[in-house]
Amino acid sequence: MLKPVKYLFCVAALAASSSYAAPTNTSYEVIEEPAMRAPEATSAAMLKLAQTDERTFAVGDYGIVLFRDNQDAQWQQAEVDTSVLLTSVDFADNQHGWAVGHHGVIIHTNDAGETWQRQLDGFDILELQKVAFEQQLQEFEAELETADDATAEELAFEIENIEYELESLAFALESEGPTRPLLSVFAINKDEILVAAAYGLMLKSSDGGASWQVISNRLDNERGYHYNAFAYDGTYTYVAAESGTFYRSPDRGESWEQVDFPYNGSLFGAHIDNNNRLWVYGLRGNVFYSDDQAESFTRVTAGTRVNLSGSTLTAKGNSVVVGHSGVIAIFNPNGTLIQLTEHVSGDVLTDVVAHDDGSFTLVGQGGLLSFIAPALPVETAPANEQTPAPTAAQGQE
Repeated sequence: MLKPVKYLFCVAALAASSSYAAPTNTSYEVIEEPAMRAPEATSAAMLKLAQTDERTFAVGDYGIVLFRDNQDAQWQQAEVDTSVLLTSVDFADNQHGWAVGHHGVIIHTNDAGETWQRQLDGFDILELQKVAFEQQLQEFEAELETADDATAEELAFEIENIEYELESLAFALESEGPTRPLLSVFAINKDEILVAAAYGLMLKSSDGGASWQVISNRLDNERGYHYNAFAYDGTYTYVAAESGTFYRSPDRGESWEQVDFPYNGSLFGAHIDNNNRLWVYGLRGNVFYSDDQAESFTRVTAGTRVNLSGSTLTAKGNSVVVGHSGVIAIFNPNGTLIQLTEHVSGDVLTDVVAHDDGSFTLVGQGGLLSFIAPALPVETAPANEQTPAPTAAQGQE
């Protein structure tokens, strides 16, 4: 049967830095129930942020999507036709955006985030997975007819696995329902969208979400590690995952390769800075960067051991990474830690965006929060560590 989803934090406590959260309603009615509209929506647990040239967006519990115009302090709540927990949001341009969440829900806006409609849910995804596995099964059975003994043994093993997956999907469709939350969305453009999920599930649309394809078999992930976050440098699309697992795609998700990563703890986020440097961060304060598109990584001194889960860039090109206990770490473009502070709330922070006036919007356990960084000190932080990354015993989940 399908494995139960492992949630890394609950909505009430957000106890670990990741995109998972326990649903407040375990029935599937929340898929079709509209998001609750309330004056206190800005205080609901929020998980992720996104920006366009015109607006800032936040998504979180109860299907809440908030937005505000740039240069405007007033947040507004969007109309959303689902009330599932939303875990990620991204925009292709000022008008077209996508958000994803629990129960396999994908929602879309084409009016700059004022209204959102469902494009897919977990029951649809189960059907897509069923079709994908049936196609694989036919291909392997056809290969088996002309295979030599060694190849036949491998094919028989793969066929057995697919048959097991199809049995699990049948049970899910009939009884259990969708149990894999969607964890990250990346809008390459208004036509191509990638979605990452728990237990090695990945989806792609090439027509703006009108149809979707399961592309999980394009990644080598036999253990079903959760895919937590995307990054894109104009050439490669990257995916950060559990247990130090990291992937890149040279063709926007058509093919993927796993790259060696110098740490075997979970990776919760990634971004590209103004120098096209790739940053990756996650469990127990681990931060790395790569100047050669994930061929190699340098470990950065972060000054903290809390889990890190969100990041942004400032106008000066500094990288800001946030996490548990209200931690806010600021690195200069050279990769040096120049400031480590804590938000006064002490909340688990799950994401951050920077504004032109030097302020930051943060989200997490306490909903929407704001922060203005004090004047940055002269660089006195220790240089980046060139020592090996922590061992499994030091830094695994």
